[in-house]
Amino acid sequence: MAFLDGKLYAALEGGGCSHGNPTIPNAIIEVDTATGKWKIVADLSAFVKTNPAKYTNEADFEPDGVPYSLIAYRDRLYTVESNHGQLFSITAQGEVREEIDISEAEAHIVPTSIAERNGDFFVGNLGLFPITPSSSKILTLSLNRYPDPAPGLDPSPGLQRLRVAGSRAGFTTIVAVNFGPDGLLYALELSPGAGFPALGIGKVVRLKGDGEIEDVATGLSVPTGMTFGPDGHLYVSNFGAASPGAGEIVRITIP
Repeated sequence: MAFLDGKLYAALEGGGCSHGNPTIPNAIIEVDTATGKWKIVADLSAFVKTNPAKYTNEADFEPDGVPYSLIAYRDRLYTVESNHGQLFSITAQGEVREEIDISEAEAHIVPTSIAERNGDFFVGNLGLFPITPSSSKILTLSLNRYPDPAPGLDPSPGLQRLRVAGSRAGFTTIVAVNFGPDGLLYALELSPGAGFPALGIGKVVRLKGDGEIEDVATGLSVPTGMTFGPDGHLYVSNFGAASPGAGEIVRITIP
């Protein structure tokens, strides 16, 4: 979920024919917080079908895509399409634009999460199963600014795209990234052990100023999302990938 100009938006995942929901696509929706009613702003299922990624994975292909994570920056919403490996921006009027095809630069790494700082975007990836510890990374995406055009030619806004400007490896199964009140970058790891997801080993880590990855909270069970509250505490959706009804929100005090 994300707020843009005071309105609440959410990324809807699990929609479309490939998920057994032919009447409700994957979408960005606007929610009326007074009535609880919502409406579709942008049909992401349709967009991924008409704007395919360069390198999709045939063995792990989801025709409607799997949007995961949503943030607001300036006048647009940004969501990561994890299955195809694309980053989209969406206006409040429903205009969708591909900002970068991550698959073209990184192949099938399953990007899941996004944060923004000073106009740069930071994207974490889940990776593939079976899990290989320390194989996930956080990519730094920056605007690729081209030189001024020749005299008489107007600059084209289409020339400005995000590019991979750097990365930090050493993470495992990243499902959320966020900047904390201390200015450091935090990552939520679904299940950082080898093999397949297991309960009780999920954790929150942070990237220190010297480049060290430090454990902040351990003992979580397949967590799927996190956010910092106005009180400075970190809130995590624990058991987010477990059976229905098991989910819980835990509050973590940051040391």
